[in-house]
Amino acid sequence: MCEITKLCKLAIVRVKRISIKIIFCVIFVPTLLFSQAQGGRINGYLHDASTGGPLMFANIVMVGTDFGAASSVQGFYVISGIPPGNYRLRVMMMGYKSVEMPIVVEPKSDQRLDFELNIEPVHGEEITVTAERTRFKEQVEISRTNLSFREIKSTPAFIESDLFRSLQLLPGVLAQNDFSAALIVRGGSPDENLILLDGTEVYNPYHIGGVFSTFNADAVSDAEFLAGGFPAEYGGRISSVLKITSKEGNSKNGRLTKNTWLAKYWDISHGRGEISALSSRILLEGPSYKGGWVFSGRRTYFDQLAKIYYLVKDEKQNWTYYFFDTQFNIYSDLNPQNRLTFSSYIGADRLAFLLDENLLNQTDFNWDWGNQTTSLTWRFVPNSKFYSES
Repeated sequence: MCEITKLCKLAIVRVKRISIKIIFCVIFVPTLLFSQAQGGRINGYLHDASTGGPLMFANIVMVGTDFGAASSVQGFYVISGIPPGNYRLRVMMMGYKSVEMPIVVEPKSDQRLDFELNIEPVHGEEITVTAERTRFKEQVEISRTNLSFREIKSTPAFIESDLFRSLQLLPGVLAQNDFSAALIVRGGSPDENLILLDGTEVYNPYHIGGVFSTFNADAVSDAEFLAGGFPAEYGGRISSVLKITSKEGNSKNGRLTKNTWLAKYWDISHGRGEISALSSRILLEGPSYKGGWVFSGRRTYFDQLAKIYYLVKDEKQNWTYYFFDTQFNIYSDLNPQNRLTFSSYIGADRLAFLLDENLLNQTDFNWDWGNQTTSLTWRFVPNSKFYSES
């Protein structure tokens, strides 16, 4: 009987413990869910105050809390589930002056807060750092790499900066040989890579049979490279996915007189040109109607050098070759929730030569190949819960 009594007492204790847990769940879980449902949201865009371009990977935090976010490639951020109350919102990014402001979060509120950050040099005293070998990161996102415009331009280059040459320095990526820009990812072939320019697929993106890529580094804002584990939305490519985002134009500092009719819809802020051993390049950008535009162009001058050579030698020129590529991007913020972006790319290689007239009766041979892409993107962000880009 004693053993039966002890077992009954243990059963009663267990029942009491289970009852207490059930009561706790019934009372507190709905309260927590209700508080989360009552939470507010904050969203918006971050831009450079001098150029109007998006600021990616900036930190937006609620001071004194665990709530925060990082801006995307487009400069967009969202902080959700914020309990109602008074807070201070801080926006920070290396090389820019931080912004801090008080905000009030109401239950179920959805606030739109856009920021423009001013460049601020980082000053400090001279220091001497002595350390051992850098430790590897403990948490690394597998097979995903982002390259910015500055990283592409700072990579050691063959004649001039090239996006594909920069990618060949990543782990798991190889080149066919020293003269090829084609990407061999984890043993695959170059045609197993999916190349997207502003969401549009580009085929065989190479010049001179693969020596250079067709993308002008001056016109690239960001490149996201997925060497494996990419979602099914990218189709059946089995090696890698490369998503290239074109540079957005400078929407500030137009040079035309403000009261002119044209300045409201089209203006130019600055332009630059460069000459390398391979090609000549030009970049123009400026503000447009509620947005900005950018145009970049590149062309080789092999044909012009050959023309001069044959002119000096007083001989007939029997061949010519050159390639070119142009990119154009323009966007307009119709209102705080809607943005339209038009992007266009044209690139081609032109080869022509004259066969021996004694052999084939002066036969002309022309070979043209290239890519042309056009995209129109609509970005719709009505609130913090919904983000659409099509």
